[in-house]
Amino acid sequence: MATAKEFFNALDNVKPIDYSDATQRAWYVENLRGDDNAIGRLAREIGFREGQGVYLFTGQIGSGKSTELLRLKSQLETDGCSVFYSDLGQWLNPELPIELGSFLLAVVCAWIEQTGSILGTRTPAERFADFLTRTHLTFDSLKLTAKLPVASATLQMAMTQDASIVQQIEHTFQANKANFVKQVHEFVANLVDEFPKGRKVVLLIDSLEKFHAEKKLGDVSINSVLALFQNTQALKLPLVHVVYSISYLVYEQNRQLPAQLGNAIAVNLPSVHVFTQHTTDLDNDGVDRMRTLLAKRFPDWDAFFTDHQIRLAIKNSGGDLRDFIRVLQAAIISHSNPKQVRISDAAMTAAFNQICPSLAIDSQHVAWMVRLQASHKAELDGELGIDFKVLNRYLSTKHVLAYLNGTTWYALHPLIAQEVAAMRDRIAARNAESSAAKAT
Repeated sequence: MATAKEFFNALDNVKPIDYSDATQRAWYVENLRGDDNAIGRLAREIGFREGQGVYLFTGQIGSGKSTELLRLKSQLETDGCSVFYSDLGQWLNPELPIELGSFLLAVVCAWIEQTGSILGTRTPAERFADFLTRTHLTFDSLKLTAKLPVASATLQMAMTQDASIVQQIEHTFQANKANFVKQVHEFVANLVDEFPKGRKVVLLIDSLEKFHAEKKLGDVSINSVLALFQNTQALKLPLVHVVYSISYLVYEQNRQLPAQLGNAIAVNLPSVHVFTQHTTDLDNDGVDRMRTLLAKRFPDWDAFFTDHQIRLAIKNSGGDLRDFIRVLQAAIISHSNPKQVRISDAAMTAAFNQICPSLAIDSQHVAWMVRLQASHKAELDGELGIDFKVLNRYLSTKHVLAYLNGTTWYALHPLIAQEVAAMRDRIAARNAESSAAKAT
């Protein structure tokens, strides 16, 4: 019989599924999010479009975007494309505003590392040195070596941990922005020219949804990723099809981004539809898909959890794949009776406490949260200071969850909805008491 340790480790594989690997592909659940075929639509547009293109792939953190991007990579490679996947979260610090110069540098350097072993005319180190020379980036303080793995690792670490290096890149970029972008585009065009004629080259740029830092434009502060995408011409790399994975909230703030970038559609990857639209009622189809996901990773799960416990874990994680897995792992760890395989309800309660968002909520936001829960709309109100910044903050902390079955709708995290309503009532009661006291 399988042990709790084996179960825990079977669940521990939270990395994106590499769809090109047969073993990992067996873990993939087809139609996990219903009948939506986001990847199919994206692959079709790339297949239809000649020359170059820019595409937006949106969704929440925890919805499985990275897995779907790797599935897109496998599908496009089957169609004869040369496809390269880059996680920008490994090159840039998500806590800092994302800037165009360092962004372009990260995209190109991540790509050079991958193409070096494929295209044989120049070594990766030669390509790397050539790119830095063209863009006048010296980095004397970093003492980059002639060996690309060492040099790129040094630069990569500096860009994620040293704000002064990012400032140096931006200083060089701003000193001659037009030439910097021109040199980047020329370098990309020359690199693409080394691929077989007629083969489409596709870059998949992941993890931009992790960047929440703001950037000041004039007197206004906006999400730095949204500011980045105002540089539409710089982001259109010559002869390359580029898929940018961004937060859907960035797209919601500017629904004209696809038109400005020249693509037909923005593809939204929804969370698993575990609730029927605009309700807290479980959707049985969504529950069955989540159960299938669990069974693919550990077929004997029912030796440890009851079906009721799994349904409760699905509901209380709100369709977030990572939190669903995390709850089960936390319950396994919290279960302290070595003589009993079956996970106790007390262990489940302890596990739910691990994923519950903090109830240390600004009192000024409580009434707004209750309105959002009632209407399932964003309920933004500039006069009350409830703007996209506030919504993005609570989406990031998972106080608020977004769903895409039907039109976009919102709900409070299932574990806090009742308590937030109670907080609203307590605040109203205190305000009433204070008003009565002043009146007397």
